[in-house]
Amino acid sequence: MSRLAVVTGGSRGIGAAVARLLASKGCRVAVLSRDLDAARAAVASLEGDGHVALSCDVSQELEVKAAFQEILQSCGKITYLVNSAGINRDGLLLRQRASDMRPLLEVNLMGSMLTCRAALPSMLRSPGAAVLNIGSVVGLKGRAGQCVYAASKAGLEGFTRSLAKEVGARGVRVNMLLPGFIRTSMTEALQASSQPLPIPLGRVGEVEEVAQAALFLLLSPYVTGQALLDLDRDRDLDQDRDRDQDQDRDQDQDLDRDRDLDRDQDRDRDQDRDREQDLDQDREQDRDLEQDRDQDRDRDQDRDRDLEQDRDQDRDRDQDRDRDLEQDRDQDRDRDQDRDRDLEQDLDQDREQDRDLEQDRDQDRDRDQDRDRDLEQDRDQDRDRDQDRDRDLEQDLDQDRDRDRDRDRDQDQDRDPDRDRDQDRDRDLHM
Repeated sequence: MSRLAVVTGGSRGIGAAVARLLASKGCRVAVLSRDLDAARAAVASLEGDGHVALSCDVSQELEVKAAFQEILQSCGKITYLVNSAGINRDGLLLRQRASDMRPLLEVNLMGSMLTCRAALPSMLRSPGAAVLNIGSVVGLKGRAGQCVYAASKAGLEGFTRSLAKEVGARGVRVNMLLPGFIRTSMTEALQASSQPLPIPLGRVGEVEEVAQAALFLLLSPYVTGQALLDLDRDRDLDQDRDRDQDQDRDQDQDLDRDRDLDRDQDRDRDQDRDREQDLDQDREQDRDLEQDRDQDRDRDQDRDRDLEQDRDQDRDRDQDRDRDLEQDRDQDRDRDQDRDRDLEQDLDQDREQDRDLEQDRDQDRDRDQDRDRDLEQDRDQDRDRDQDRDRDLEQDLDQDRDRDRDRDRDQDQDRDPDRDRDQDRDRDLHM
């Protein structure tokens, strides 16, 4: 059976290009997307058979568990996992609300953690298994207006390198791809800009080119814990954006300078007072920051201990599950053998019943033949009795006819003397 690859965010952009390339190389692909119709359309365009489309929001733990359980039940073990699902909401940090920050961190960072955790138990038993996380050079270099996005991608890089060390000894490779400026829906605004992008190749990258780099990291058997990135392309893009931001800042400064000239004297007096307050606040913030660092250090230690305990528990559960599976297989084998013996006994009983049934049919046939012979004899006897009765009846009829003739003659003889007398009387009267 061909290898199974799971691609999150595989309905568009880089994820869709990676899914198409893996399908063309003979892999079965499971495309995960929040939009099920888009996932089904992406699967319909893939080469080969055995592909599936599933609806899954990677930021939701229950949806991730349900999706991977369905994949394991219907498709089998997972060999490749590509985490391409991601979102971006640009904006200055001072203008960002906590409700704007959480979705980026939950999808871009937590989403990859949840999918890796759900897929790894299967991948640990799959030779040549590999995880590929799609990041961004912004997570490495930073960019104004993308603090939260950059933090999510930087965290993804740290997660990638750490996970590679955790599972490398079990034969699972974990790498990261950091594309530069690629033609996707997330870069449409920059593509529509009238200003040329100073890129050495003179053009933006295509998702199919990123897919080739993804395939390299998935198939390279001795590369793990690495981040493949495009620094030159992103550096040129940063320079262009920095120039635009500098021009905007210069214009804003010119406008602000004219407006602020009338407020300079008042601001000078307020600055001294504010500076003293700022110093007090800075000292207070330093104390709070030190306390936060201590608390973070304690939480990190507790989390490390919990993670180690979770790993031990997972290992024990895997061992228990393997033993239970072996016992289940032995029980299934015994039940199959018992069922085969019972089936053979049933067949012997059926054959014995068939023989008894054949004997019953032979006896019924003999009884029918005897009954037919008795019936034939009864019919012959009835026919003889009927013939005797007919002869007796004929004789009776002959006797009755003879008696009738004798009676008629006697009557005629009696009538002749009377007639003679009547004639004599008549003659006498005439005379």
